[in-house]
This record gives sequence, C-alpha cells and structure tokens, in this order.
Amino acid sequence: MTMLEMSKTIGELALLRVEGFQVQVHINDAKQAYGNTRYLVTPTNGTGGAWVDSSRLTNIGQGV
Repeated sequence: MTMLEMSKTIGELALLRVEGFQVQVHINDAKQAYGNTRYLVTPTNGTGGAWVDSSRLTNIGQGV
C-alpha cells in the first residue's frame, strides 16, 4: 500500500475484529512497519487507542 492510499484512510470508520466480535473504530493514523500496514485506531464509543495490523480491520471507509 502506498503512502497516498494509507493517507486516504485517515479519518474513516472501520470494523476492528476483537476475539469473537467486531468494534467500530476511527482510523487516526497509518504507517508501514516491517512491511505491514498498521493503523492507529480509537473506538467510536469508549476510550483508548492502539496500533493494529490491517488484517484485523474490515469495511474501511464504507460508512460502517
């Protein structure tokens, strides 16, 4: 994924897979780490944030 493609995801909503359920999150930042795309996400309801691998996110920017 290019930096331009990653930058377009910032500010979008996505679903984060956590155990057996999915949580709606905001994408706040994006980066490449060891060849993997990672996103800084925060929940739409609740507190906290974390860098997560792109493989755990679905429906990025699709108005979840």
